[in-house]
Amino acid sequence: MLAGNCVVKASHGSGWNFLVHGGRYDRREMLRKARKWMRRRYYGRGRMQWGYRDIAPRLFVEEMVMHSGRPVDREYKCYMAGDRCIYVYMKVDRFGDNPLDVLFDRAGNSRITECSGRYFSVHHDKPDNWDAILAAAERLGREFDSARVDLYETDGDIWFSEYTFYSEGGYDRIDWPEVFTRQGELWDLRLSWFLTTEHAGLLQLYRNRLKAQLDQHEPHARLSELN
Repeated sequence: MLAGNCVVKASHGSGWNFLVHGGRYDRREMLRKARKWMRRRYYGRGRMQWGYRDIAPRLFVEEMVMHSGRPVDREYKCYMAGDRCIYVYMKVDRFGDNPLDVLFDRAGNSRITECSGRYFSVHHDKPDNWDAILAAAERLGREFDSARVDLYETDGDIWFSEYTFYSEGGYDRIDWPEVFTRQGELWDLRLSWFLTTEHAGLLQLYRNRLKAQLDQHEPHARLSELN
C-alpha cells in the first residue's frame, strides 16, 4: 500500500510516472501502467535514446514535493553550458487547466518563441527568486560540459529534480537565434566525458582527431569568468 503524497516512477524511461495523492489511487490502474513500463525499453523504436540502453528496469517511489496542498506547480528546466545558464524553460500550473510554457534568457527576459516545432512559449514576468534559480543551476551544472538542470520552486525554496543530458533526444530546439547561438558558443566539447577519457582502438583515434580540430579554434574563455 502507498500512503501520503508520492510518485511511482520507472528508472529506465521518461515520463513514466504515476501520482498518488493523500494515499488515494487506483491500484489496478497503477499496476497496469507499471507492468507496461517494465515490458518496454525506452531506447528503441526510433527514439535513439541510447543513454537508457543499459539501465536496469526498476520501479521506485519518491515523496512528492507539494505546494499549498497540491503537487508543486512550477518547474524550471535550466539549459547549461558548463557553469553558465543559457536559458530557462518554465512550466507554470503543470497540472492545472491552463498550463503555461515560458522561455527566459539568462537576464530573465521572456518572449513568444516556437519550441521544438510543437508549441509556443508566452510572455511572463521574471520570477521573484530568479537569482536563486540561476545560482542553483550554475552550481549544479559546473560538473558537466552541457546539461539540463531541472528544478522545482515552492514557497521560495528551490528543489533539485534531475539532470537531463540530451533533452528531447538531442533534438530539442528553440526559435530564438541569439540564445541558441550563445549556447553553441559557450558549449566547450573538450570538457565532455568522451574527450577527457582515454579509449581503445578507433575510438581513441577519433577522440584525438576531434580534440585536435577543436583545439585549432580560439580557446574558450573559462566559463566562470564570463559575465
